[in-house]
Amino acid sequence: MDNITAFLPSWKRHENVRLIIPALRAQTVNPKIVLINTGDPYEGPEPDEVWQVPFPTGPFIKFQIAAYYDGYLYFNDDDILPRNTRLIGQMLWQLRMNGDKGIVGAKARDVWPNPPHYKHGDTRGPWTNNIKMGCAIMHRTALELVRTPPFDMPHRCDDIHVSLEIGRGEGVHYVNRAWASMILDLDGCDRPGFCKEPEHYDEREGYCARWMKENWS
Repeated sequence: MDNITAFLPSWKRHENVRLIIPALRAQTVNPKIVLINTGDPYEGPEPDEVWQVPFPTGPFIKFQIAAYYDGYLYFNDDDILPRNTRLIGQMLWQLRMNGDKGIVGAKARDVWPNPPHYKHGDTRGPWTNNIKMGCAIMHRTALELVRTPPFDMPHRCDDIHVSLEIGRGEGVHYVNRAWASMILDLDGCDRPGFCKEPEHYDEREGYCARWMKENWS
């Protein structure tokens, strides 16, 4: 049996977590479920482990915590509900077909050398140099390629940083658009600063330009 851990970070979305944990339990690959909970203690369907974070420290903490685990690492944001029991199994199969290289996910957006770097339509794949980490899987060894992000990195750019660091500008990530139909976007706009307002994309556009200038030039 594959050693796979599902990481579910949450902040003020316990109503979503109560739906997501049973959906992760129903997956055919039977992952260990690790809840990374920020703020108030969680009450609901029990995960296998809980990392309790007393106050928001930035989303990169999920990757720092994941570094303590071995095997395959699956990441599920707290506004995404897997609604097909074969989702993680199919993603895991594809990652193994890739030789455990890169990241496999349900959604992605290429980072282009010329502006706009990020502010354009999602990639049609299947191969890309950047992948959205809200529903994605990688092998633990991939994290060894990720350098510590800059201290002033915008808090919503942690997933881009990890994806770019692992990809190193190459199309090593795999996205299957059919998997997007296996997930349901839950209400994710209940907290200030987490809606998909223009600033959301401006931050990502700026960070991609910065990363490429430092690493591709």
